[in-house]
Amino acid sequence: MRPSENGDTVGQADVRETETGKPARKKCYRGTASSLLWAGGLAAFALYMLWGMFFWLLFLPVALLKIVQHLSAMLFRRPERELRACKAAVWLVITLISYGITLYRETAVTENALRAADAVERYRATHNAYPPNLAAAGITEEKGLYHLYYFPSDRRPEPQLGYPSPFTPYDRYFYDFDRREYVFYPD
Repeated sequence: MRPSENGDTVGQADVRETETGKPARKKCYRGTASSLLWAGGLAAFALYMLWGMFFWLLFLPVALLKIVQHLSAMLFRRPERELRACKAAVWLVITLISYGITLYRETAVTENALRAADAVERYRATHNAYPPNLAAAGITEEKGLYHLYYFPSDRRPEPQLGYPSPFTPYDRYFYDFDRREYVFYPD
């Protein structure tokens, strides 16, 4: 191999060390990895907002790892303490906001489902039969995060009234008309 103008051999210029003593290539990989983590987090948040599922759980391990990474770097790298503390705080705030959104959604879904169960029970008490659909019971359901399932009682003694779990995409809660409460049914 022939030496170049700066004394390196040709073909090795891209692995030169920077001022910090680390190979220049790692910086490129860190930037790419960070971009991929952000893109994954944003995609998980978008899926959560679109389908109302607990997709932020995909984001949670990444966020916790980033918080631990920045806190440990804050402790062991003096010149970067303030920057690392700010980055850890940002990740912590993002995680807490997404957890708050999930708790708010759980409360809203549960209240909506309880209102629907009360309306079905009132319809049954008034007409001595279960309603053929939720609209007959006075529930106008909006398409979106608060989706309810209602299957009239064709071959069963009672209809099925339920809603998807706000925490996992495949679990459901169905209303037990005898006990008058929602029962969790895992996938």
